[in-house]
Amino acid sequence: MQATAQSFHTAIHARNVAIEKGGCRPEEVFVAGLLQNLGELVFWNSAIAETPEFTNKVIKENLSPSDAAERVIGLSFKALSKQLVDKWQLSDLLSHSFDPAHSSAETQSVSRGLLMSRAVEQGFESSEFSEALNVVTHDFKMTVKSGMAFIREGTDEAIEMAGEFSPDVAKFLIESSSQLGDTIHTMDAVDIGSGNETEKSEIRVIESKKVIQRTMSQYCAHLIHNYKWNY
Repeated sequence: MQATAQSFHTAIHARNVAIEKGGCRPEEVFVAGLLQNLGELVFWNSAIAETPEFTNKVIKENLSPSDAAERVIGLSFKALSKQLVDKWQLSDLLSHSFDPAHSSAETQSVSRGLLMSRAVEQGFESSEFSEALNVVTHDFKMTVKSGMAFIREGTDEAIEMAGEFSPDVAKFLIESSSQLGDTIHTMDAVDIGSGNETEKSEIRVIESKKVIQRTMSQYCAHLIHNYKWNY
């Protein structure tokens, strides 16, 4: 569930950053953000996630699921994602988003989206959130309050979208982001846009839902059937 929630969360933030940057293809960036956790999603849908070898490493050896998976399959989730993207030739942007040598405004938007989603998950007082907030305020010349509102707006959009697909995923996002909302409400009022901006936000949510539907229908067969595990 965490990987699915982060996929929605990363996609929305990445798209919002792309729009703010300008000169990007927001829909392409959205899809790249949505599939950043491709390797992890494939793993959890594989039989290996149910094997005694994997579960023993998590329970008896007290490894994190990601470390246990890497021990079993010999790849990190990120490396597996990159391998799958290249094997299936999904898109150049998605492939480049895993390769620091290919830096562009679009790959930076994806990496910023991933940074922001993980930061919210770690909590307002975490070093990850401080880093994400510093990046947002620096990149877009925002105040701290405006930067927090920017992150909060993206998280709210992700929650709304996730709720259309899974109430449990939406609940996870709500719980992980609740502290951010409380913090913003205790600060001075932040001007986050007029009614027109609210309408634009609602339109973006609708458009993003359509992209998710197209993306998942296109890649669903890949996620479940097309990867041959060396196990």
